Amino acid sequence: MRVLIAADTMTVRPANPFVVQLLEGLVGLGRIDHVTYGVQPLFWKGESFDVIHFQWPEALFHWRLPRQEETALFSATLLEHKKRALIVTTVHNIDPHPAFGVQGEATLELVYGSTDDFIHLSEGARDLFEERYRATPWWRTARHHVIEHGDYVHYTRLRDNPALARLARKDDTTPLLLVFGALRSVDEEELARTAFQQAGLADTKLVFAGDPLSSTLAKGVVKAWNQDSDPAIVRYHKRVPDEQVAPLFKASRFLLLPRAGRINSGVIPLAFTFGIPVIAPDEVLSSAVKQVGGHIYKAGDAASAAAAIRAAFAMDETDYEALRQRIRDYARDRMQWPDIARQHYEVYRSGKAGDRLTDSLKSLRSLLGGRK
Repeated sequence: MRVLIAADTMTVRPANPFVVQLLEGLVGLGRIDHVTYGVQPLFWKGESFDVIHFQWPEALFHWRLPRQEETALFSATLLEHKKRALIVTTVHNIDPHPAFGVQGEATLELVYGSTDDFIHLSEGARDLFEERYRATPWWRTARHHVIEHGDYVHYTRLRDNPALARLARKDDTTPLLLVFGALRSVDEEELARTAFQQAGLADTKLVFAGDPLSSTLAKGVVKAWNQDSDPAIVRYHKRVPDEQVAPLFKASRFLLLPRAGRINSGVIPLAFTFGIPVIAPDEVLSSAVKQVGGHIYKAGDAASAAAAIRAAFAMDETDYEALRQRIRDYARDRMQWPDIARQHYEVYRSGKAGDRLTDSLKSLRSLLGGRK
């Protein structure tokens, strides 16, 4: 079996840990003849695969609006691969990246229309995806699987650099509430900041760490954030170097997730990797937080988030450590890459029936306007 994980992982440095860890897990099974990742192998002359696994369709075009000639080439190439390969797509987001544009949405439809097997990261995410797309012809012909997001053990392998963690704390006893990752809107920053201030926690700091999504923010927004003079708020609105991720999470007492309207969040499994409890909105993406008995607030409601923050920081040490142990148990039982890779392999192996490829090829041709 020859497998291609078709994702451009080098637009950030280093390669995206999700893809790298899946790749390592598949190799470790010892059951696949050849597994690689990247976008360019799709277009190599004479190259063929038994399985082509898409992650983020936007990553096919470096997370930008694709040109018309690019989508035309991709369409023809995908149709040719479809004659042999099983097409698998992991659904990370329900909505495309804002930079993808109308042309990109057409490409997204093309990827979905070619997919034989969809992998969803939770039951709730699958249900929302079905609600959005059940009327499409490809939804009915595809199979759907739930395989949870793995941990981020990648960051535990690196030599620690605690520079950012030290910047955030006066000393080793200062409790930190961490907001990690890309802020996608001013509403997310406002909710986190307002909820923290309303919570009224003494000698506690709110830490923003992550590169804001500039394509969705007005010019000057990040500059204005950096001019905030609140001494209880630490702002590092930049990409956090990989070697500083682990020390920052280990220094934090809780992680606050301020975003809403999404079906998945990689930040939650990242926090769980380090046994850090999460304060999250009452939405599908928070299913793991609910299962371990974490703190939940009403999405978009700063007062509700403030109450959840107060309740979290009011926990005594016994209850706090018990919550952390439930998180560690969850990560050990549900987020290990060898098991996740095995589940992926079973999707690849069971999905190779020829009649399924024929039906999906017909569906893809109909999307392309009846091309033979």
